[in-house]
Amino acid sequence: MLEAARIQPGHRVLEIGSGGYNAALIAELVGPTGHVTTLDIDPVVTERAVRFLHETGYSQVSVVTADAEHLPSKVVPKGGFDAIVVTVDTWDLPWIDALCVGGRLVAPLRLHGCHWAIGFTKAKGVLHCNEPLPALCPACCRN
Repeated sequence: MLEAARIQPGHRVLEIGSGGYNAALIAELVGPTGHVTTLDIDPVVTERAVRFLHETGYSQVSVVTADAEHLPSKVVPKGGFDAIVVTVDTWDLPWIDALCVGGRLVAPLRLHGCHWAIGFTKAKGVLHCNEPLPALCPACCRN
């Protein structure tokens, strides 16, 4: 998913579904000039992420407890995120306005009973699907 997001040094990235580990990987990709915001609805998950990120030296990652479906405007940087990586089940993509023009959104979507990580690029106010990644569920990988 991180490869499909095409994250570069200096990017501003939103991760939806915070465990901490993925946010640390993203922080390595964006480097000291970028910024990572990781968000989850469950305060137990975000408290754990804050603790682990701080203990491992990633205190520059912002951890937010909120419902991603109704993304708080204070979370979105001016101009939008360069990439949004959704690591939780989703059946909608309500984050188009939070993405900058040319930005990438990668989300797992269920198609025909299998989860696919699908990358989109924002252009002219809409998301354009580029390429699906390999299936994320073992049953689909056998086909």
